[in-house]
Amino acid sequence: MPTPTSSPTVPTSVRIVQVVCLLQAVALLVVAGGLVVDLVSGEVVVRSTVVMLGVLYVAVAVLLVLGARAVGQGRAAVRGALITWWILAGVSVLTIGLPLAGAIAAALTCLVGVGAILWPASRAFMRYRPAR
Repeated sequence: MPTPTSSPTVPTSVRIVQVVCLLQAVALLVVAGGLVVDLVSGEVVVRSTVVMLGVLYVAVAVLLVLGARAVGQGRAAVRGALITWWILAGVSVLTIGLPLAGAIAAALTCLVGVGAILWPASRAFMRYRPAR
């Protein structure tokens, strides 16, 4: 029997949300690394755009890692930001001209994330808690 000071068990759906966040963060870091390779090899016409995109991808990856951490701690405030990210990312990967298999896989990852974060066990775990 859990004591009042013990932390609640993290549901599987919350773990799925964390995995989706971390997978997307790794994917963004891989793309940012590819941009660095292109920048160093001189295959870039407009360097400032590539640098800006690389910084943006790294920043979003950091935010996704922080989001995964917050979800694991049961913070409900991050739910809206993650759902918004997944909806925008899921729609955009279908429209930017990626190969069909990659676009469908990325969109399904976003769909799994939205479904897992809205799952009843996740919603119960991530209830609003007063700040300490």
